[in-house]
Amino acid sequence: MERLIKTLDKAIADINESKESLLSNSLENKSINIIIDTSEQPGLFIEIENNNGFSIDIGKNSTTKEGYRKLRITASDIINHNKI
Repeated sequence: MERLIKTLDKAIADINESKESLLSNSLENKSINIIIDTSEQPGLFIEIENNNGFSIDIGKNSTTKEGYRKLRITASDIINHNKI
C-alpha cells in the first residue's frame, strides 16, 4: 500500500510540474517559423492547407535579419483559426 501511495504521489507531482510548465508559457510563444529562401526563385508560392486539403490563410509574414521571408504560425493562430 505504501508503494502505491508513493507512486500516486509521484504521478501527482509530475502532473503538477507539467501543468506549471504549460501555464508559464503563453500560446503566443509556442510557434513555428517557416523560413523561405526566395533569392533564387522570386515569387515562390507556398500553400498552407488544413487537414481537408483546403488552402488557409494563417500566420504572419515578415522578413528575417538575413532578408529571408518568414512565416510565423503560433499555437494561438491554429487554435483560433475558423478553418482548422
